[in-house]
Amino acid sequence: MRAAIRAANTSADADVITFNIAPAGPKTISVGAGANNQLPVVTGSDVIIDATSQPGGGAHGIRLDDPDVGGGENGLVLEGSRITIRGFAITRFDGRGILVWNGSSERIQGNWIGTADGVSDQGTVDDGIRFQGGGSSVVGGSGSGEGNLISGSDNDGIEITDSNNNTVTGNMVGLTADGLSRLPNASSGIEINGTGSNNRVGGLSPGERNYASGNDGIGVQMLGILQADGSCKAPEYNVVQGNYLGLDANG
Repeated sequence: MRAAIRAANTSADADVITFNIAPAGPKTISVGAGANNQLPVVTGSDVIIDATSQPGGGAHGIRLDDPDVGGGENGLVLEGSRITIRGFAITRFDGRGILVWNGSSERIQGNWIGTADGVSDQGTVDDGIRFQGGGSSVVGGSGSGEGNLISGSDNDGIEITDSNNNTVTGNMVGLTADGLSRLPNASSGIEINGTGSNNRVGGLSPGERNYASGNDGIGVQMLGILQADGSCKAPEYNVVQGNYLGLDANG
């Protein structure tokens, strides 16, 4: 996987990274400190990394797991544009499960972040998914299998900081995979802060609904950040609609 990411970073063409690890079935890739170095930052554009391609792996064919403690690693870091991350289970990282750093037009769909089996807490020490700058990305979706499960982190499930025009729909945040039991993130389920503006969380159709429930903090939070000069960087023009907050999948 490391070599494939490096190749995609230097390619001028669109790239699709798939998996075929024998024997068939779900596989775990250990990523961490020491001998297991952090994966390369994805800096290329028009890159699809598709874990559902692993033969016999099902909807989450590849688990990215950090077995080390205290290294501060992130699972996947995206700095390019139009990158799709699909079908991973991402667990136990000391940083974020997925960090989008000034990337734009990314698609994060069909992943389990913070649990490999849908019920156990194997969350990240920081946020499950964090956007820092950039924008126009999609987390989840209304189509079959597009939503993410984001639970068990020691901070926010999804944090959007100084990032604009993102869409967050169809996700389960703070619950088990069946949507019936708590698997909480320790802070907010979904948080937009700084100058994060024109983001949409949820929508009018049932398929766009996020379930942000069971978290130890607030379901969906907008948070201004006080600056040293006394001014406040505050989110504006964000839309939150049609979500289930504090309710399980049965409503």
